[in-house]
Amino acid sequence: MSSFLFVNIPNTAGSGFVSALEHAVGQEHVFHDGAEAAVSELERLRREMDRRKPTVLISGSPLSKYIPFFAYGQVCMFFRDPLKKSVSDYLDLKRHSGFKGGVREFCSTPSLVERQSWFMSGVDVSKIGFVGIAERYAESLELFARYSGIQVPALAPEEAVDGSGLADEELDVFRQFHQADIKLYKKALSLFENRLAGGRSASVGFKHSVSRLGGVIQGWIVPDSGAEFSPFYYVFRNKDFYCRIRADVYRHDLKLSGLSRSGSVGFVFPCKDCHSGDELSFCRERRIESKMFSFRLPASVQGA
Repeated sequence: MSSFLFVNIPNTAGSGFVSALEHAVGQEHVFHDGAEAAVSELERLRREMDRRKPTVLISGSPLSKYIPFFAYGQVCMFFRDPLKKSVSDYLDLKRHSGFKGGVREFCSTPSLVERQSWFMSGVDVSKIGFVGIAERYAESLELFARYSGIQVPALAPEEAVDGSGLADEELDVFRQFHQADIKLYKKALSLFENRLAGGRSASVGFKHSVSRLGGVIQGWIVPDSGAEFSPFYYVFRNKDFYCRIRADVYRHDLKLSGLSRSGSVGFVFPCKDCHSGDELSFCRERRIESKMFSFRLPASVQGA
């Protein structure tokens, strides 16, 4: 993927992931947005990111801050079992900030609970391009590589803090005050398992336009859901694998029309050895069974 946003929810394996990502793509391609950064600064960062592709913006702010600048499918997030995460948050606050209160006092402070839901800002998690699960870190890296084309090294994630040492009554309090996060996590986990198994491509429809212009094929692809996932697609010519393409060329007309949130959904690739009547099948995976749509090369030459 040319550029994307990673929203780092504390205590969800995000810090280790960021370190590994910097190692994979180079620090010059990784940007950090401070919680207090002004929108004007974010606009500058976004322009700079487009000049340095591939790039990633790391954020510790809620998703709502970035909706004007990124398509949902460009957003990456890790989620963690809410009970384990909230216990980690509680123990970290006691250990590092001198918090003296008990579990109920902690959970009665609105700014300290339902943190994963707070970061989501009401956005449906099914629209997010990459959903990782902290408890399944290695598999999450596999899915991220599929999503982004970036192989992130499997550095050991930070040691997780469990709820051992807390009474059952205290754990019940955590559950009571994290019902929204529990619901979110269940949905995120289901999405993760579905995508890991390759089920995502089978359930998503696509709007598209394809045409031949001289020796190139050009057009655009937008998922019906509005979520713009990884821009990598596979093209088969007459059912034989032909090439892998990236649909991330900026199309201002599509952004203005509202058809694409980011506008970065266009593609161009050479086809000098193709002939009139050839059938090009566009697929989500490198197998013809994952075909989204087909395009038969016409005899005439027209622009997209």
